[in-house]
Amino acid sequence: PTAFPTIGEAIVASSTGDQIWVRSATYVENVTIEHPLTLLGGFVGDETEDSERDWESNETTIEGNLYGPVIRVWAFSSVLVDGMVITKGSFTKGGGVWGENATIEINNCELYENNGGGIGIRSGTGTIRNCNIHDNNGSVRCIYSRLTVENTAFRNNDSGALSISGSTSREEETSVIIDACVFTGNTSSGGGAIYAYQSDLVIQNTLFDRNTAYYERVWPIFPGPPIPQPLAYGGAISLFDCPTRIENSLFLENRSDTDGSCYIRHGTEEVKFVNCLIRHTGNLYGILVNWSTSGRSPTFINCILQGGGGIPRENERYGRIGAKVQYTNITGGYPGKGNINADPLFVDPENGDFRLQRASPCVDSGTDTGLAVDFDGNPRPVGDYDMGPFEFPFLRCDLDGNKIVDKNDLIIFSQDWGKVVEP
Repeated sequence: PTAFPTIGEAIVASSTGDQIWVRSATYVENVTIEHPLTLLGGFVGDETEDSERDWESNETTIEGNLYGPVIRVWAFSSVLVDGMVITKGSFTKGGGVWGENATIEINNCELYENNGGGIGIRSGTGTIRNCNIHDNNGSVRCIYSRLTVENTAFRNNDSGALSISGSTSREEETSVIIDACVFTGNTSSGGGAIYAYQSDLVIQNTLFDRNTAYYERVWPIFPGPPIPQPLAYGGAISLFDCPTRIENSLFLENRSDTDGSCYIRHGTEEVKFVNCLIRHTGNLYGILVNWSTSGRSPTFINCILQGGGGIPRENERYGRIGAKVQYTNITGGYPGKGNINADPLFVDPENGDFRLQRASPCVDSGTDTGLAVDFDGNPRPVGDYDMGPFEFPFLRCDLDGNKIVDKNDLIIFSQDWGKVVEP
């Protein structure tokens, strides 16, 4: 293969469908890709197959000049970026990687300290997989696009982690699937982790931990009280006219000016939480619902809403009946079939273990939701469905089925010791 001193020169010399192998180093440049291409980092220079590279040990960094996106993808291109560190970009719609009318796949990458967010996609298709997106000034932006995000961590991003913008008046479908991700320590004025507008959203097996939505107080030049600021909503997520399904997910200690984890606005579309945990130790509301008279109320099934903010709060001026809550353990109680108000008996909540003890009232207290696995990937149901993201596990030695391995199981085992089942 031909060697080039810069990534940009290699891109210019490449043809449609080529792979560019990038040796471990730091490259200070902004590059533009105008045709289908694969950009692979993590090489030392003596590999003969791309499978021989070790992108984790051989860090390959492309550092922008804080002027424009680090990687810009032109329309109708299909680009894969794998095993790269992308930093020091600056662009209002995506400082790390930006593409419009393109297909972009970003795997095994770290994106940090980009202004305008790590990634931006408009009117295209995107995949983000196995990435670490942190300490960016701006969120990942999905604008009139289809995006899949898997096994990716969003940490300590300012202005949110992920912003999704759709429109019912446009032909493009805006849809996002988030699976097995972590959002922690992100901040924004609305939706500390995720802000979604008029888009289809599915969230599965995902943790939202200590995200915050807030407005900074603005003080006048002359002595006096702070200038009034609007309230921030949705410590973890803010949803505006979005059909949304959230499954097997945890919302822990998220904060905003008015509520804890989730803010749901308007309501012409369905929002459903299934086998989720929403937990707060303070007095904030876990869910704030601002619902229109013609909207569909949000649904909570097999969930645990724990803490002073467990009860969903409705905007009273709309006079709505309220959220549909069933088979849910909710602090303070809530009307609905199968609901309970009890200590869920987590294994070790102070140290982040929210699995259920065998004596938990949430075990076998749920209903069939069709989910085949829990947050850990373990099968469910074991017996009947449990409430919350974790299914109490099957105990192979629980021979009498009472969810305890004790002397009675040993007696049953000893009685059958040595017996043979005839074929």
